[in-house]
Amino acid sequence: ISAGNKIKLEIDSMKGASVQDCVNISRLIESSLDREKEDFELEVSTPGLLSPLKVPEQFQKIIGKNVELSHNNGETHKGILLDSNNQEITIEVKKKIKEEGKKKKIEIKEEIKVLLTDIKAIKQQISFK
Repeated sequence: ISAGNKIKLEIDSMKGASVQDCVNISRLIESSLDREKEDFELEVSTPGLLSPLKVPEQFQKIIGKNVELSHNNGETHKGILLDSNNQEITIEVKKKIKEEGKKKKIEIKEEIKVLLTDIKAIKQQISFK
Protein backbone atom coordinates (compact mmCIF):
# COMPACT_ATOMS: atom_id res chain seq x y z
CA ILE A 1 0.00 0.00 0.00
CA SER A 2 1.57 3.27 -1.10
CA ALA A 3 1.27 6.63 0.63
CA GLY A 4 -1.43 7.66 -1.86
CA ASN A 5 -3.59 4.69 -0.79
CA LYS A 6 -2.78 2.73 -3.92
CA ILE A 7 -3.09 -0.96 -3.13
CA LYS A 8 -1.15 -3.13 -5.54
CA LEU A 9 -1.45 -6.90 -5.25
CA GLU A 10 0.22 -9.53 -7.44
CA ILE A 11 -1.18 -13.05 -7.36
CA ASP A 12 0.29 -16.28 -8.67
CA SER A 13 -0.07 -20.01 -8.19
CA MET A 14 1.50 -23.20 -9.45
CA LYS A 15 -1.34 -23.44 -12.00
CA GLY A 16 -1.15 -19.75 -12.89
CA ALA A 17 -3.81 -17.14 -12.25
CA SER A 18 -6.58 -16.10 -14.60
CA VAL A 19 -8.23 -12.74 -15.16
CA GLN A 20 -11.25 -14.12 -13.31
CA ASP A 21 -9.02 -14.94 -10.31
CA CYS A 22 -7.87 -11.30 -10.29
CA VAL A 23 -11.47 -10.06 -10.51
CA ASN A 24 -12.62 -12.34 -7.67
CA ILE A 25 -9.81 -11.24 -5.36
CA SER A 26 -10.35 -7.58 -6.24
CA ARG A 27 -14.05 -7.86 -5.41
CA LEU A 28 -13.28 -9.65 -2.14
CA ILE A 29 -10.86 -6.93 -1.04
CA GLU A 30 -13.18 -4.11 -2.11
CA SER A 31 -16.06 -5.64 -0.16
CA SER A 32 -13.89 -5.55 2.98
CA LEU A 33 -12.96 -1.87 2.59
CA ASP A 34 -15.22 1.15 2.94
CA ARG A 35 -14.80 3.82 0.24
CA GLU A 36 -16.93 6.16 2.38
CA LYS A 37 -14.20 6.23 5.05
CA GLU A 38 -11.08 5.95 2.88
CA ASP A 39 -10.44 6.64 -0.79
CA PHE A 40 -8.17 4.03 -2.39
CA GLU A 41 -7.04 2.64 -5.72
CA LEU A 42 -6.87 -1.15 -6.03
CA GLU A 43 -4.85 -3.04 -8.63
CA VAL A 44 -4.83 -6.86 -8.66
CA SER A 45 -2.69 -8.51 -11.33
CA THR A 46 -0.36 -11.38 -12.07
CA PRO A 47 3.40 -10.91 -12.36
CA GLY A 48 4.43 -9.92 -15.87
CA LEU A 49 6.20 -12.51 -17.99
CA LEU A 50 9.50 -10.68 -17.62
CA SER A 51 9.03 -9.61 -13.99
CA PRO A 52 11.67 -10.73 -11.53
CA LEU A 53 10.72 -13.87 -9.62
CA LYS A 54 10.15 -13.15 -5.95
CA VAL A 55 9.48 -16.40 -4.12
CA PRO A 56 10.98 -19.91 -4.37
CA GLU A 57 7.65 -21.36 -5.50
CA GLN A 58 7.90 -19.28 -8.68
CA PHE A 59 11.28 -20.88 -9.43
CA GLN A 60 9.66 -24.32 -9.36
CA LYS A 61 7.28 -23.28 -12.15
CA ILE A 62 10.10 -22.48 -14.58
CA ILE A 63 12.51 -25.36 -14.07
CA GLY A 64 13.90 -26.24 -17.49
CA LYS A 65 13.46 -22.66 -18.80
CA ASN A 66 16.03 -20.00 -19.66
CA VAL A 67 16.76 -17.48 -16.90
CA GLU A 68 18.94 -14.46 -16.28
CA LEU A 69 20.39 -14.26 -12.79
CA SER A 70 21.91 -11.17 -11.15
CA HIS A 71 24.01 -11.74 -8.04
CA ASN A 72 24.19 -9.25 -5.18
CA ASN A 73 27.86 -8.75 -6.12
CA GLY A 74 26.95 -7.57 -9.66
CA GLU A 75 27.85 -10.79 -11.47
CA THR A 76 25.27 -12.09 -13.97
CA HIS A 77 24.60 -15.47 -15.56
CA LYS A 78 22.28 -16.66 -18.30
CA GLY A 79 21.35 -20.32 -18.44
CA ILE A 80 18.76 -22.99 -17.84
CA LEU A 81 17.20 -23.35 -14.40
CA LEU A 82 17.82 -26.99 -13.44
CA ASP A 83 16.67 -27.13 -9.82
CA SER A 84 15.36 -25.03 -6.98
CA ASN A 85 14.71 -25.48 -3.30
CA ASN A 86 14.19 -23.13 -0.36
CA GLN A 87 17.92 -22.42 -0.01
CA GLU A 88 19.47 -22.44 -3.49
CA ILE A 89 18.99 -22.80 -7.21
CA THR A 90 21.05 -24.62 -9.81
CA ILE A 91 21.48 -23.25 -13.31
CA GLU A 92 23.31 -24.65 -16.30
CA VAL A 93 25.46 -22.09 -18.11
CA LYS A 94 27.48 -22.40 -21.30
CA LYS A 95 31.09 -21.24 -21.32
CA LYS A 96 33.67 -21.05 -24.07
CA ILE A 97 37.13 -22.21 -23.07
CA LYS A 98 40.34 -22.65 -24.98
CA GLU A 99 41.61 -26.21 -24.97
CA GLU A 100 45.32 -26.58 -24.56
CA GLY A 101 47.05 -27.05 -27.90
CA LYS A 102 44.00 -25.97 -29.94
CA LYS A 103 43.21 -22.64 -31.58
CA LYS A 104 39.43 -22.75 -31.49
CA LYS A 105 37.50 -22.37 -28.25
CA ILE A 106 35.06 -25.08 -27.31
CA GLU A 107 31.75 -24.68 -25.55
CA ILE A 108 31.19 -26.50 -22.27
CA LYS A 109 28.21 -26.66 -19.94
CA GLU A 110 28.68 -26.00 -16.25
CA GLU A 111 26.25 -26.23 -13.35
CA ILE A 112 26.27 -23.33 -10.92
CA LYS A 113 24.59 -23.42 -7.50
CA VAL A 114 23.55 -20.07 -6.05
CA LEU A 115 22.13 -19.40 -2.59
CA LEU A 116 18.81 -17.55 -2.68
CA THR A 117 20.28 -14.98 -0.28
CA ASP A 118 22.97 -14.18 -2.92
CA ILE A 119 20.43 -13.43 -5.66
CA LYS A 120 19.61 -9.82 -6.44
CA ALA A 121 17.11 -10.68 -9.21
CA ILE A 122 16.18 -13.62 -11.39
CA LYS A 123 14.01 -13.36 -14.49
CA GLN A 124 12.74 -15.85 -17.01
CA GLN A 125 14.16 -15.25 -20.48
CA ILE A 126 11.90 -15.67 -23.47
CA SER A 127 13.23 -17.63 -26.42
CA PHE A 128 11.58 -17.78 -29.83
CA LYS A 129 13.75 -20.65 -31.11
